Amino acid sequence: MLVIGHRGAAGEKPENSLAAIKAGRRSGADVLEFDVRLTRDGRPILAHDDNLRRTHGLDISIHSLTLKELQKRTAGSIAPITTLEEVFNDSLGRIMLNIELKEKGTALAVLDVLHRDTYKAHIDKVFLSSFSSRELVRARNLNKKIKLAMLMRLNPFAFLAWERKLHLSAVGLHRLHLNPLVIQAAHQLDIFVYVYTVNRRAALKNLDKQGVDGVVTDYPTKFVSHS
Repeated sequence: MLVIGHRGAAGEKPENSLAAIKAGRRSGADVLEFDVRLTRDGRPILAHDDNLRRTHGLDISIHSLTLKELQKRTAGSIAPITTLEEVFNDSLGRIMLNIELKEKGTALAVLDVLHRDTYKAHIDKVFLSSFSSRELVRARNLNKKIKLAMLMRLNPFAFLAWERKLHLSAVGLHRLHLNPLVIQAAHQLDIFVYVYTVNRRAALKNLDKQGVDGVVTDYPTKFVSHS
């Protein structure tokens, strides 16, 4: 079962920070997952929320500031704003990256970066994931070969309606909404099944019995060291 570092290694370093990415990579995880949103000037940065309240104690919307302004406001904090380019420069080609598209426009912004000559040779080491079918469709229209993963909430069967259009490589299921028929259907379509977010190692044995291929965890170092 593959270990997927959640927001880099969110239980070990500040989530979606370059430090968390580095920690996740050093942990020996198989994949690193992180979230991408857009600044006011359209630059892709790592952020789960649409504001900095929870992560930085700042009542600031990410969309309201440019990249330079966000960098200035978070400079000196434990988690300075991290750009997609910084992550690519650090980790692209060294480990599989799972980039979660959090909002409209992120597919275009991420692929604009990924298609640059500096990075495009490693496109096979990236897959894009999202709860938004529309954003995944945009990604597929922009690149016919990029790996895509659809994230499911309450209805784990919903990805089946999109498989023909998206040609999914993976599906992410909530750990509380697993269904053996869903896992079986995904595997019949050669789709990788992973579960989010699992922080108890004791759960791994049961997930493995169910046929789960990978787990997203805040603590990749702990999971890898005991796998």
